[in-house]
Amino acid sequence: MAWKVWFVPAQPNHVAKFVPLKEAMRRRGCEIHTLCVDIAIPRRKSIRAMLEAAGEPFEMFPPCGFRPFERWPFELVERHRLNRAVRRWLDSHEVDLLVFGTDTPIVTREFIKESLKRRVPRVHVHDGLCGGPNPQLRPGPLTRAHYAVSDWLTKVFDMRAPRYERSADLFFVMDESSPPTLLRQGVPAERIKVVGSAQYDALARQVEKGPSDDELRRWRETIQAPPGRPLLLYAHQHITRTRDVRGLIRTQVAAMRRCGGTLYVKFHPSTGGRLDDWRRWAAGEGMTPADVIFGMKELLSIEAVQLCSACVTAYSTVSLEAMLCKKPLILIQYLKVPVMLRYGQDYGVPEAFTPKQLEDRIVAVMTDPAARRQAIENGKTCLQKELRGLDGKSTDRMADEMIALIRRYHE
Repeated sequence: MAWKVWFVPAQPNHVAKFVPLKEAMRRRGCEIHTLCVDIAIPRRKSIRAMLEAAGEPFEMFPPCGFRPFERWPFELVERHRLNRAVRRWLDSHEVDLLVFGTDTPIVTREFIKESLKRRVPRVHVHDGLCGGPNPQLRPGPLTRAHYAVSDWLTKVFDMRAPRYERSADLFFVMDESSPPTLLRQGVPAERIKVVGSAQYDALARQVEKGPSDDELRRWRETIQAPPGRPLLLYAHQHITRTRDVRGLIRTQVAAMRRCGGTLYVKFHPSTGGRLDDWRRWAAGEGMTPADVIFGMKELLSIEAVQLCSACVTAYSTVSLEAMLCKKPLILIQYLKVPVMLRYGQDYGVPEAFTPKQLEDRIVAVMTDPAARRQAIENGKTCLQKELRGLDGKSTDRMADEMIALIRRYHE
């Protein structure tokens, strides 16, 4: 009898991350199912839309009217209703393994708690780089204060991840920088497996083929890029102060004016704000559509990276995609992922800590062939030495670990 494996995407991007892993589990004789959690927040529609676009069969979790944080005094009652719905679903389905992504919403947490009671094996797929302070750096006073307060709160109030979130049988992580973060959260060391990334296995194969001319032309039309002008990608995420973002955009626009190019600002959906507001701000600053384009969901990040000539970011996923695509990468000062910061320190990937440094380095990688070649070579070295798990075999490693886990539960 085929084992029944249920994948539970917690974010829209988990849909794509799970695809190669599902294929690997099917090849091993498993019956694959996808559960789309249905809660009353906008993200739910995005997950469903991604699943429908991928043509994957899926089951919607029965709606239970749960609205986290919207009716705070009644949250305990809402949680109780949600928990009952989760129990009913688990009682009516045969489940041999549950596979979760990271950043789990409230519904997924209830599934984790109830599956723990029923001794259903659970796997968490951490398909990115875990953040945290880097002891090799000398952060500014605000950053030092932030880490000091965070450490104090963790010690005084034991603000580790709840026990049920630390209870997964396996935690798949991509590289050696991730285990320390999970260990601080109370995850047992023996449950953490450095396996690489199934998503980047698939991305590497996609990058090898490269986009066609028709795809590049369609992507340019999608973001309404001016014809004939080189593009610089600024992939924005997790910078909370609007004035910092505005300063970065001003600097990059100034650099691209020197290069005769256009800045493409791609905001993360969770942190970007309203694009119309940004366009009005840019117009007030004297920036034209030939200077800067604002976008959010029009292109996937890997498509944006392939379309543009270089990439500026503080976002670890986009950084890895840029190196995989052999595009010059400039890291900016807000990045908190230790392994990504080591790229700049150990391998010469350009880092920018002041507006002048950022502008000069953009101009260099956009106009100087030698600087461009060196930046690409440094990124290639980083991938080979720091992320040895990205060797094209991550998917098989993860699938073999999951099959072994199911067998242990059925012995």
